[in-house]
Amino acid sequence: MKNINKNVIILLFAPVEVEENSSIYPSPSEFCQGQPYEPKCAPEGFVSFSPCLESDNYMPLYGSQGHFAGADPKIRNQFGGISEPDEVDDNTVLYVDPEIYPPVETLETLFQKVQGNKKLLNWAVYILGGVCLLVILLTSMIIVRIAR
Repeated sequence: MKNINKNVIILLFAPVEVEENSSIYPSPSEFCQGQPYEPKCAPEGFVSFSPCLESDNYMPLYGSQGHFAGADPKIRNQFGGISEPDEVDDNTVLYVDPEIYPPVETLETLFQKVQGNKKLLNWAVYILGGVCLLVILLTSMIIVRIAR
């Protein structure tokens, strides 16, 4: 927990150092669900989104922290131009206000709607990913053009 001021308490969720806390925190491999088309567990430092997606076009989908923080450096080294992760700026931290989270009924309704529209959700993820890549590409092109 983190006190923003004396009246507000925020829950803080941040990555843990597994090597240092293995006696307290379970191994990430205990949560592996794996699909027939991918490794049983995501690579170290990654989260598999594949169990959330059901599609006829099976494509393993993983997420990581900025600059592959917490991942094997060999993965980052496969990509040119990615700098070493900064422990402060590249770690993913989630702040949650326990007083304003949605009620359980709202979460159940949302979950039912998402479950009912999984195929639509899969396409939305693919489209959103494509749009993000397009924005990154266009931004890079603009930066290069301005730099010239």
